[in-house]
Amino acid sequence: MKLWKLFTIPLLLVGLLGCKQEKVTQETIAEHYQQPSFCAEYTVTTHSGFYTEYRLSCTVQNHVSSVTILQPESVAGITATVQGNQAQMQFEDLSLDALLPEIPGYAPMDMLHQLLMDLQTPPAFSGREQGRVTLEYRSTAPDGAELLKILVLNEETLEIQSAECYLDGSLILSLKMETIQWL
Repeated sequence: MKLWKLFTIPLLLVGLLGCKQEKVTQETIAEHYQQPSFCAEYTVTTHSGFYTEYRLSCTVQNHVSSVTILQPESVAGITATVQGNQAQMQFEDLSLDALLPEIPGYAPMDMLHQLLMDLQTPPAFSGREQGRVTLEYRSTAPDGAELLKILVLNEETLEIQSAECYLDGSLILSLKMETIQWL
């Protein structure tokens, strides 16, 4: 009789604790990113034309991203303020409009900003594996090129862990989040 209790109580506890975990849905992700406000450091790597790695710092508040290049040293200190599909670049006393590519989110300076905008809409596909949520966003560029963005989020915190942007099947940019602090 006591042996039965010894096995039943732990099984009930495991069952109850398992029921408390909320399932991540597209709606919870979209809600989480409606008004993002955080500071982050991350690396964006360009894979087309030439391979370059940028280490960036970003502060996001009220749908405005302030992105500063930390590395490579030759362009460190350049800052861009990104809002919507527009960007303004600053370096010391110089300020000018940034010429972003026709496809939003396909430049190192606006990649994270556009990914945050994407997260506010349901993805084309999502999957779960080992504490991660993978989202795919598919669209077509004005010239007819096929666009694919793949985002990997931490399933518990919903923080971006990594992302990749493809153009007609070729990897253009990849992002790896280093640190993120919610404000």
